Amino acid sequence: MFVIRSFSSVLISTYFCPGFHYNPVGFPAVAWSVYNIQTQGALDGHLNPLPFEFAQVNTGEVYDFRDHHVHISIGGYYFVQFNIGAVSYQPVDVVLLRGRTGLVAGIWRSSTSHNLYDTLGRGIILELFAGETLNLAVAEGTVVYSNPGIQTSFTGFLIQPSL
Repeated sequence: MFVIRSFSSVLISTYFCPGFHYNPVGFPAVAWSVYNIQTQGALDGHLNPLPFEFAQVNTGEVYDFRDHHVHISIGGYYFVQFNIGAVSYQPVDVVLLRGRTGLVAGIWRSSTSHNLYDTLGRGIILELFAGETLNLAVAEGTVVYSNPGIQTSFTGFLIQPSL
């Protein structure tokens, strides 16, 4: 066992993300994992969609950096995970939307008594249809923390296409 004492982006890429070994048999691969390394906030209004800066994986080019949405190209069941970095003494209100307004899931924390940075996560399996979009939205007053340690990310992949 080795211990990492520094979380530079080089170490993260080398040790935590050695490769994405997703190779489905019998159907095309569809996967995304996007992340931020800077803090973003919605202090003066909603942030919809939450923009992401980098892609670790974008198989099938489903995450569009122009509109910050995932565009579902193949209908089926998807595993979707989003992680949000929380800031000290701030509430968290981030939701996963289907289309621009269809609430699917969220991360909410109204407590403001935490005094350090936190990462909150949510995973879900969804049936999605070709042509649908997904994105994250941030409510007013929420600050989404991230640095090169990648506290904020949005990931998903097709686990079974529609029959």
